[in-house]
Amino acid sequence: MDLSKRYILMCKKAKEIQKRCKYKSDDLFVIQKFRQKIKYHFEIDWVEELVSEIIWLPRQDQLQEMLKPNNYFWNTMAMENVLKEMREAYGILLESPYFDSGEQFWLAYVMWKKYKKIWSDSDKQWIIKKNKNGG
Repeated sequence: MDLSKRYILMCKKAKEIQKRCKYKSDDLFVIQKFRQKIKYHFEIDWVEELVSEIIWLPRQDQLQEMLKPNNYFWNTMAMENVLKEMREAYGILLESPYFDSGEQFWLAYVMWKKYKKIWSDSDKQWIIKKNKNGG
């Protein structure tokens, strides 16, 4: 299971995926704590408070399930189509090590198939990929 900072960030920024989580006992989560200034409606000044955010880290099988219900086993032809679409989305070669794990790859594929978004390492977020016509 990928527990890298990159995968955690990819999951955190995949708001569409985070909304799908149904919290099962065998799911993996990361709890991030950070300080945030909050203005309460009954106070004049900003108050700094420690806030927690729960980030769901979907496993590879859960990501595959989002696209192909009740079938964790992808035949050769299906995998060839997945790789072809990812090459088109990211402009990468098969041998390119753009993703460090199966979880990163499948999260990227789900985000591409369902939301037409690709991961941008430079922006540290999911961006909508514009097609060649600008749409």
